[in-house]
Formats: sequence, C-alpha cells, structure tokens
Amino acid sequence: GSAAEVVIPFDAMAELRGMVLVYRHGTVRVISGLLAEVHGNEDRQFRLAHMEIKRVVAELLTRRMGAELELPCGTAWPLEAADLELLPGHQIAPLFKALQRMVLALDGMRHLSSELTGTVAEVIANLPWLTEMARFCCLRVPDALLSKAVVLGQNRNFRSPVPLLSAADAPSPATL
Repeated sequence: GSAAEVVIPFDAMAELRGMVLVYRHGTVRVISGLLAEVHGNEDRQFRLAHMEIKRVVAELLTRRMGAELELPCGTAWPLEAADLELLPGHQIAPLFKALQRMVLALDGMRHLSSELTGTVAEVIANLPWLTEMARFCCLRVPDALLSKAVVLGQNRNFRSPVPLLSAADAPSPATL
C-alpha cells in the first residue's frame, strides 16, 4: 500500500512513553534489547504488539461481560477502571513488554503504511487506556522492567551482568 507520514504528534504519546520507557539501573539493557528487536521491523512489531494488547483487552471485557465482544479496528475500547483488576498476574509483565514494543515501534516509523491507519487510529483513541494499563503494570510489578520475563521474552539462559535487586534487597536509609 501507499505510505503516509506518521501523523501522531510526538507529545501525544508522551505520558505513555514516559510510563514504559523508564531509564534506570538495569533497564537500559532491556530497552536496548527491545530496540534491537523492533529496529527495521517497525510495522510488524507495532502490529504484533497492538494485537497482544488488544487480545488482553478482549479477554478482560469477556471476563466482565461473560461473552465475547467485537472490538472494531479504530474504535475506543469499552473498558472500565475495574476491568484491569481482572488481569491475571502472569499477564502483567508480557502486557508491559507489548506496550514498550508498541511505543518503540511507533517512534521508529518514518512512514505509516495504509494497512496501519486503522490500528494507529485505535491506539490514539485508546491512549488513556494504554497509559492506564502501563500505570497498572508498574504499580503491580514495580520491578517489571528488571524481570527476566520482560528482559528477553522468558529466555531462561539470560544472565544479567549486574545483580537484579528487588525492593527487599534495597539498603535501608539507616545503612547508607
């Protein structure tokens, strides 16, 4: 299809970007790995990440409503704040990783293929929910960015060059 300039103002996604691309001890490697995964494959990675996120949304709505709901491309999702509480714990880190990949892929696109126009419209229509999902993930799993599941898609052979600390391992102010 034809390509059009990406028309999402950079600042429209600033809050979501700020939630998912947090540079701190241990996360630069995570984000660098995701960038390498996305680079040169932005359209495909954007589409895949969006599909993962939309699948989670569909599952949440099915849990609340008791029946599957059609989610037309390009439309706002009929989520409610309580729906995020229905997200199983094991889906939090993968959802966060999908949000990261989606933002990185969109940021890397120079041109928007006509096949992605509806998907981008859907992302824009649901930016408040996407941001709330990121916030939800960060609050439930504060070390989500440092977890092996997020780092390399559950690669059990990954060994961090630095120890990954949990909140329990952090020094107390009295010991500093």
